[in-house]
Amino acid sequence: MKNVITLEKELKNYFNYNWERVRFLSQFTLALIDSKSVNLSLVADNFTTGAKTKSTYRRIQKFFKD
Repeated sequence: MKNVITLEKELKNYFNYNWERVRFLSQFTLALIDSKSVNLSLVADNFTTGAKTKSTYRRIQKFFKD
């Protein structure tokens, strides 16, 4: 969780998103690195939230849709 907060602070300087999008982007970035894959279902498994993998997978899809 500490890494997510640190990354959030850095990304906030570069992106003009609301804090929820910045939080998602930081979680997604760290999950992408941890999964060592671009397969979104594997990335969703590595998110640090308490949500189910299917829910996280759908959240990733919505992020890229917008």
